Amino acid sequence: AILLIAWPILSRRLGGLDTLRTVWSFVRVFIASLIAMGAAILVVRWYEWEAGDSKLAALVAIGLLTLVILIVYALVAWLFRIREAKDLYEMVASRISARRS
Repeated sequence: AILLIAWPILSRRLGGLDTLRTVWSFVRVFIASLIAMGAAILVVRWYEWEAGDSKLAALVAIGLLTLVILIVYALVAWLFRIREAKDLYEMVASRISARRS
């Protein structure tokens, strides 16, 4: 609801907003999130069947899920050419190369 109110106000103040490009960006981020969530659900179903009920198994499952979600989301964001993800990759790469120097 706030977006519906704020969008026209921001558009007037900033001299227009690229609505189609912004919506398309949101759609790509949403789809990437759904794909990462789907991968996580597959891992949960597999790991739930394999793992026991211990706290260690739960911690391993959380770590594994986090890793799966990050990797899948990053891959899909790269494939979808999500600009914000590209900016993040470049920032991380520059920090890694700065540490090597």
